[in-house]
Amino acid sequence: YSFCTLLGNQYNTMSLAQDTRLGLCKGVSIPILGFGTSHIGGDCEEALVAALKGGCRHIDTAKRYGSEGMIKEAVLKAGLDYENDVFVTTKLWPGDAHDVGGAFKTSLKTLDRDHVDLYLVHWPGVMGDTPVPRSLTEYRRNVWRQMERLHDSDRADAIGVSNFLETHLMDILDDPECATNPMINQIEINPWQYPKPLVNFCRERGIAIEGYAPLAKGQVLTNTRLLSMATEYTHADGTQATPAQLLIRWSLQHSIVTIPKTTNPLRAVENQKVFDFEISQEHMSEMDKWHTDLRVTWDPRGVE
Repeated sequence: YSFCTLLGNQYNTMSLAQDTRLGLCKGVSIPILGFGTSHIGGDCEEALVAALKGGCRHIDTAKRYGSEGMIKEAVLKAGLDYENDVFVTTKLWPGDAHDVGGAFKTSLKTLDRDHVDLYLVHWPGVMGDTPVPRSLTEYRRNVWRQMERLHDSDRADAIGVSNFLETHLMDILDDPECATNPMINQIEINPWQYPKPLVNFCRERGIAIEGYAPLAKGQVLTNTRLLSMATEYTHADGTQATPAQLLIRWSLQHSIVTIPKTTNPLRAVENQKVFDFEISQEHMSEMDKWHTDLRVTWDPRGVE
């Protein structure tokens, strides 16, 4: 594998490749490009198989998505070894926070695995019918202590959080009983949703950044600036890079673990073909300025 270092505001000019990984903790590294599964948009098994055949080795799922049960079959259909060839992430739904261990066992059973490579706290607050605790700070700390026990048991090789802001992270980092910091924070990120202060906050504390919705659910793919810029980049075979590929590449050059989603097999393969061109520093800097605070999914700013 080639390894990617965590960067602050500088761009990653090293040679990124399909097998590039980012270290999370001792003995655990995550492929920098993956495939995101989701319940929104329908079944994605065929697209996942296509992505795996196209070189993807990183699968992101969650109990919430209802896609855990199809992961093994997709990996086997792609001709890969389920235990050794793929990096699998799943997540704890807040409605299960009262029994983290039980929820984790259920996910393992659904995945048909004895461990996961990465287990994330899906949301910093409570949802659904879960009673609102007196203290969300103590709630987050209690959940994280249970996550640490899973990590200590070697059933979750790495642990992290998703959708956490600085204040949510500080609840864990300031906990004197916290022995292990979150290793990664999975957040919505693309040029139109680029929270630099949160990214820098995490990296200063050794927390890697993983980005979902790198294509903003397709809402920005017809943006004239993006379309114009994409015409300036070509693949090794002479074909033009697509706007989606440019967005994925932007994330990768920021050393952001990136998990685009699609239910289209052709798009799944296309989204993996981002390693034979490099965005110029001038264009990277320009894209960084496109932030408008666009959100296409949940907004964690409403969580105390």
